[in-house]
Amino acid sequence: MEEINKIRLTKFFKERFDANFNKLVEFKQEHGHVVVSKYYPDKVLFNWYYNVKRYYSAHLLPKEFIERLIEIGVVFEKARSPLYDNALEKNLTLLEQAIQNGEQVKCNHRYSFNGHRLGTFLVAISQANKKGKHLEVRKRIEEMGFNFEITARDYQTAIKRLTNKLRNDPNPKPRKVSYIQMFEKQLLPHRLKYASKQIREFNDVWFERFGTKRRWYKIDRVNRWNKFRYNTEKNPNGKWYASAADMGGNLWHYAYARRTGRVNMEPIIDRFTVEELYELYNEGFPLGNQLHLFSHLILKN
Repeated sequence: MEEINKIRLTKFFKERFDANFNKLVEFKQEHGHVVVSKYYPDKVLFNWYYNVKRYYSAHLLPKEFIERLIEIGVVFEKARSPLYDNALEKNLTLLEQAIQNGEQVKCNHRYSFNGHRLGTFLVAISQANKKGKHLEVRKRIEEMGFNFEITARDYQTAIKRLTNKLRNDPNPKPRKVSYIQMFEKQLLPHRLKYASKQIREFNDVWFERFGTKRRWYKIDRVNRWNKFRYNTEKNPNGKWYASAADMGGNLWHYAYARRTGRVNMEPIIDRFTVEELYELYNEGFPLGNQLHLFSHLILKN
């Protein structure tokens, strides 16, 4: 990293300040902001903008220069680096392209566009806005046509969005498991925050589409799994993993996901005894770093 005491304000920079400042004013008139990206064709203007930030960070930028720059909108808060500005402009350019291409842009970490984590960028801006930061960036994003409120993952928006998604799905039954997962992840943790009217509306739509009632509490599947293991009538072999017909569809899917490693066993590892862990290991369940808990049993066999 460049040391501040090695930076020098050049005579050339001072002499060319007015000319470059006027170019920045023209840039703002054309683009609506004063952040010059490294991807901008005029490299002279970018290099000058980059040096402005360097000199400000080193406390070398004359006060009259600072005042003129602030007046046209240049942000010096915490000496925001040109690298940050470059990343910001790149994400904003990608966002604009996505919107123009008719993409369903989403404000969540899973959304990407052209290999870039554009959703993570939007989440960061949304979280910063809650602290009163980057409001000017939010304004630019909304001017492009993106609505944070529609795609936000707050609990009130989530129940409206999932209710409408289910209502408008032409054939939701093949995706019932996916809808259950969305319900348990997005709505269930906030069940006490919803009005009874909202819950009734969602339940009505759920029953209409699937023909079953929607429970608003999470089933303790580990407890159900344990009961199945020791049910001598349904499970005479005393196994943790059997057919879907014997276990029941929901419990079988739960066990299958953990046996294949699609879902990690570690969060529920403390719900089993050492002997039960050994049985699970023997049936092919991946237990990862927890093997040391019953390694002495394995060595005996």
